[in-house]
Amino acid sequence: TIPRFSVANATPGKVMEALRVQGCAIIERLIPEPRVTQISAELEPHVASRLLPADGADVMLREHADFMGNRTKRMLGVLAKSPTMSEMAAHPLVLGVADALLAPYCERIQLHIGMFRRLCPGEGMQLLHQ
Repeated sequence: TIPRFSVANATPGKVMEALRVQGCAIIERLIPEPRVTQISAELEPHVASRLLPADGADVMLREHADFMGNRTKRMLGVLAKSPTMSEMAAHPLVLGVADALLAPYCERIQLHIGMFRRLCPGEGMQLLHQ
């Protein structure tokens, strides 16, 4: 089973232990519902007009669409499009886990990519992967 934490009981140490043992963790309600609504409003104009791979959207490799979903809209550069999401990327728990996970191997941590995915009707479940 996937370890689950509430915002109240999640610590970087607990999340790191779950990552070491299970390879994954869920922090429930890390982003409060009003923030989720705001992020959605900020991203919607950028997502609404995107085509699905199933409807002819360009994909780098057909295998990517097959794996990531042919009925999924994708968008890169989320942090530039959503100031609220940028705030959430700097959440103390997120930064604490990133620091615990990455700091032993680097001089500094830099977020390289922010991706948005919207699974549309008819999309299948993606397998859990690393």
